[in-house]
Amino acid sequence: MTQTVTAIQNIDSDRLLTNLTQYASLMIENGAEASQVENQLITISEFLNVKINCAITLDTIFINLDSTSKTELIKVNSNAFNLQKVDALTQNTYALLTRQIDLNTYYDRIDRIEHKTINYPFWLRFIGAGLVSMPPFLLFQTTPITFLFGFFLGPTGYFLNSTVDRHVDLPYVANVFGAFTVAFLACVAGTFYPTTSVASLIIFGLLPLFPGTSIVNAIHEIIHNEMISGLIRLLQSLLSAGALGVGSTIAVVIFNALF
Repeated sequence: MTQTVTAIQNIDSDRLLTNLTQYASLMIENGAEASQVENQLITISEFLNVKINCAITLDTIFINLDSTSKTELIKVNSNAFNLQKVDALTQNTYALLTRQIDLNTYYDRIDRIEHKTINYPFWLRFIGAGLVSMPPFLLFQTTPITFLFGFFLGPTGYFLNSTVDRHVDLPYVANVFGAFTVAFLACVAGTFYPTTSVASLIIFGLLPLFPGTSIVNAIHEIIHNEMISGLIRLLQSLLSAGALGVGSTIAVVIFNALF
């Protein structure tokens, strides 16, 4: 049975401000919407009976404790995207609000979540990427070998994209490399199996890399009048999609020049 914490201890305003900023930064960095983060910060402050002023965008976080002169203003790198961390942070906040944990435990869990690598196992991500890229072939009359190519092209591009993204700080470079790999392998498959549609293999193989969730979040933020965050996220998504197009085009041009 979960233990219920019946009281909130005396609050250290410095630590509270630091950890709220840390929480908001992690949420934004890993793909949460700005309006969602603002609402959760306000909910936490009301629960703790502390008044705050906050302004959250996709690249900037401003938090001020109304009862003091303390203010945090930080710049956020929002290139990462890990909804599992967002879920872990949200569950941690829920545990605080329902008094399942105390404030110090809440702070400690935020620290652990920040430094913990949270991801699905390799085999599950491989199958997931394959199932994203393969089903669209059901819309067309195609051969079993095409299904097989479609299942392996998506995960191959996805994992190369993830690997490059971990080692290269430049934005969109990973998208170019991932798309290049998918398109080049699709051209190779089309050479050995002429009945295979190279264009279809490229398009559907790129689906695991397409920033669909980010575009949906951007539209949702724009609808809710979070114009700055929404437009920034939408622009990032369009640039990411454009990088996929650049990578696949380069691959096709190089393949045609070589073969």
